[in-house]
Amino acid sequence: MTNISAARIRNLSRSMKSCPLCHNLNLRASDECYVCGWRGSFEHDAETIRLGIEDLADRAPQLLEVLCVAANARRNTRLPRLLKALFVRIDCRV
Repeated sequence: MTNISAARIRNLSRSMKSCPLCHNLNLRASDECYVCGWRGSFEHDAETIRLGIEDLADRAPQLLEVLCVAANARRNTRLPRLLKALFVRIDCRV
């Protein structure tokens, strides 16, 4: 899958949610989906998040590493805004 430690993956999974519309992962702190703009309830169950992380690791391992850093928003509060700006311009759907 990836060379990211299991502890960082666990920390990431606690900080993520899944969009029910496009099934992409989003930071829990965000109000809307980075990919499709959904602004409703998100899926938070562990299995959905785990599958999303595995999918992301297969498709974009570098992005997964960035999200692991973003999951610790207390240390870097600008990163969620930066990710939102990036995802507005980059279509991550396959």
